[in-house]
Amino acid sequence: MFFDLYTTVFLITILILVITAVDIWNNRLMSKKTAGWAVLACVMIALSTSGEFIDALLNGSGIGWTFVHLGGRFVEFCCAPVICIALAFAYGSPIHGGVAVKSVIAHILFEIVCVFFGLIFYVDEINLFHRGPLYLMYLAYFMSTVVYAFITVIRKGKAYQTDVDAVLYLILSILSVGVIIQFVDSRIRVFYLCMAVINMLLCIRNDKTMLQVDAVTGLLNRKCYDVDLSEHKGDFILYLFDVDLFKQVNDTYGHATGDLCLQTVAAIILDAFGSYGQCYRIGGDEFAAVVEMDLQQQIQAESRFRQLVKDARNHDERMPDVSFGYSRHRDDHHIQSMIDDADENLYRNKMAGRKNV
Repeated sequence: MFFDLYTTVFLITILILVITAVDIWNNRLMSKKTAGWAVLACVMIALSTSGEFIDALLNGSGIGWTFVHLGGRFVEFCCAPVICIALAFAYGSPIHGGVAVKSVIAHILFEIVCVFFGLIFYVDEINLFHRGPLYLMYLAYFMSTVVYAFITVIRKGKAYQTDVDAVLYLILSILSVGVIIQFVDSRIRVFYLCMAVINMLLCIRNDKTMLQVDAVTGLLNRKCYDVDLSEHKGDFILYLFDVDLFKQVNDTYGHATGDLCLQTVAAIILDAFGSYGQCYRIGGDEFAAVVEMDLQQQIQAESRFRQLVKDARNHDERMPDVSFGYSRHRDDHHIQSMIDDADENLYRNKMAGRKNV
């Protein structure tokens, strides 16, 4: 009965992986490099769960096929840590990525050596799996790759203002559930099913994030701006920003420099105003921020913005000036009127060559 149930879990896991891999490979929102890592995660999960399935089929059976049992477990133990590293590169912002990749290669070589001496695991004459003296070392390394994947995926999630951090933590909690269940009762083998579900959900989340952010600057895009502004209630401030003489930057230095300029401006706006609300790129060289702040915070944010723009211009003479205007929204203030007020202030400051309202 248990084996029939696990066979169902195994088949569902493989089906999820196939669907995810096909979807990833045909996904235009992902770069080929990112898609390659994501597909690698699918392959590694498939190999790992296949090795575990072989163990479930043969463990303690007393029949032959000891070499097959040993080989299945060897594949699982080699591939399991690679899953986490692949997920980190596909959906995270890797820390010391070169070291992580080298550690996986070293681990696989170590597994090859250990399999001949039964140091991490071995299979006895009645086809029963046993843990070796270095099993805890393997377990420690595997858990370190899990933690590494957690950190890198969360790190990338914090780089965007998509308000899905809670969702990200819930997705990653599935992995914790799989680990806990398997430790409590090793007969309930759902860990790789959990990994397959996590991979699929991270892929969906990645697409959702890419659809909400501007590809050049990483700020939220115009669609998010329109929706957020129309639904924002209460007392808040709308800032509008415009890069002065931006066309001249493109015409003089090229569009690559223009993109670098936009990225710099976006980083400055996010630095100065990001902690008080959301920041957007709403047009070619136009940006916006919808924030909630008191007068003192407003003064500090605007002062920091001016200083950061000044520092950027001192560092690179190609960097243009940036003008801004703002309007404060009250409960009885119509949204379009507020936009018109902020735009009028922006235009007046731009023409005056000043950045204070």
